Amino acid sequence: MPQNGCFRQIGNQRFLLKPRDYPVSIVHDGTASTTATGIIQIDTSAPFLLFNRHMFDTVDPTIAAPGLDGQYENAITIQDSSNNYNWSSDFVPRSAFARDRMHGFTLAEECLLDGNTRLLVTIKNPAAGAAAGTTTLTLQGYSLYAVN
Repeated sequence: MPQNGCFRQIGNQRFLLKPRDYPVSIVHDGTASTTATGIIQIDTSAPFLLFNRHMFDTVDPTIAAPGLDGQYENAITIQDSSNNYNWSSDFVPRSAFARDRMHGFTLAEECLLDGNTRLLVTIKNPAAGAAAGTTTLTLQGYSLYAVN
C-alpha cells in the first residue's frame, strides 16, 4: 500500500515525513517584565524534525503591517524538560527568535527533537509598554516514521 508524504534518509534509516505543527498559546498579563509559561509535548510515537518557528500575539496590531512594524516585542526562552537543556542562555527578543509575525523564522539547519520531548516555553513581557494578551508559538516541521 503506498504511503503519502516525503521520504528522508538519516543514517541507515529511511523515514516517511508527515507535516506537523506543535502550537502553544500562552496568556500573559499587562504587567511589565512578568513571565508566563506553557508546554509543548512532542508526540511519543515519532521524532520531530523542526524547520520553522512562528510567533503571533493578540496584542499585535490588526492592520496588515509588513515585517516588524508594531509587533509586540516580548521575549522567549525554551527549556527541554527531559534533560534541562536551555535553547538560549537568557530571554531572546521575539524578533530574534521568530523574526516577523508574517513568516516566522526558518532555521538554516533542521533540528531533530526526540519523540516524547517536553518543552517548557516561557514568555516575558517587555519592561515598557507591556500589555495583556495571548502569545502563540508554533513549531513547524515533520514527524518522522521509520519505513523499510
